[in-house]
Amino acid sequence: MLALPHPPPAAVPPKDGLPPPNSRNLNMAQATGAQQMMIHQAEETRLAFAALAKQPAEASRKELLAGLASPYPYAQFLAAKTLADLGDKTAVPALLKRLEAAGNGDTVGFWWCCEALGRLGAKEAIPLLAKHATSTNPPGTYGPEGMARGYVSAWTLAKLAGDVQHAEVQRLLKSENVWLRGGALRGWADAKAAGVDELLKAAAAPDQPALVRQEARLHLR
Repeated sequence: MLALPHPPPAAVPPKDGLPPPNSRNLNMAQATGAQQMMIHQAEETRLAFAALAKQPAEASRKELLAGLASPYPYAQFLAAKTLADLGDKTAVPALLKRLEAAGNGDTVGFWWCCEALGRLGAKEAIPLLAKHATSTNPPGTYGPEGMARGYVSAWTLAKLAGDVQHAEVQRLLKSENVWLRGGALRGWADAKAAGVDELLKAAAAPDQPALVRQEARLHLR
């Protein structure tokens, strides 16, 4: 008997898919302190944001910016990604404001704001990214020094700068912190900057730290 495909779930407006019962705070070794993680209607919410992405930027911007300010990490991710997908550069000030206001343990919102700014080519974000591109982890985050925010800040900064001679890119590439160096290499590779292959080949040498080698070899491929 021929099985008919199930119709996709109907998209709901993002604001209707984000009431508190759909989320729960998680606390486990892999996600200590994860707050407001969505456990219900995740696919419906994704479809709602996908529907917004098909509208003109002017029609969807208000709801996307509201999602960016949401307390729900999944909504923050979808909002920032969709703004970048739309190429809506008028959202850059709001993304910068959101980045500056990110709380100490707010790694999801911070990461996706960085990625959206990088995709939108927002060079005005470089000074703020430089402030966060350090080896010190903010309070309430976990993992090796530089991993929580330093890596994504370095990645986005180098991608936006697109020039290895940029003072901040030089600082990151010369850092002893492998997360900052790895992030800068990734950003420079993404920018396809002049001379990137030579730098990646040097960083892929056996005497380089493992994380730096891995980043370099990934982009050399």
